[in-house]
Amino acid sequence: MKVSDTVRHYKMLHKIEEVVLVVVAEVVVIGVVVVVVLVVVVVLVAVVVVTVVKVALVLVVVVVVVVVVVVVVVVVVVIVVVVVVVVLTAPTVAVMTVEVIVVVAYSSNNSIRKVVVVVVVVVVVVVVVVVVVVVIVVIVVVEVVVVVIVVVVVVLLVEVIVVVTVVVVVLEVVEVVE
Repeated sequence: MKVSDTVRHYKMLHKIEEVVLVVVAEVVVIGVVVVVVLVVVVVLVAVVVVTVVKVALVLVVVVVVVVVVVVVVVVVVVIVVVVVVVVLTAPTVAVMTVEVIVVVAYSSNNSIRKVVVVVVVVVVVVVVVVVVVVVIVVIVVVEVVVVVIVVVVVVLLVEVIVVVTVVVVVLEVVEVVE
């Protein structure tokens, strides 16, 4: 091997090293900027989605409360109508109904009003507890899903940047060698 061949070979290796360093630096800088921008965008989108879902859940809770109130009003109206019908139609049925309520009230040592109030309160409490539990579960599930999505997106972006860096470096080196 001649001296000139060795010098040329050395210069080519030096040039390849420079190209590799420049390409890696460029890709890393661009990759970092892209990852930062995409992470910020993903986090902002996740926050917006969670906020929208929370607002929607609040609206759902309001609707459920309104529905519960309407149902309670309807039940009260139905009870009143039933009582009126019973009283107007058959004295025997009216007497039997009153006897059942009185038996329940006195067997628990409470007044009739207390028995009615306890029944209404139990129904309302059960409905409210079920709604609150469902809302909490949905919020927790939605937030966990959003966090998992953010983590997966960041990991995929980092992997893509590494692959792009390797491909660009190989292409640049091949171009210099040719």
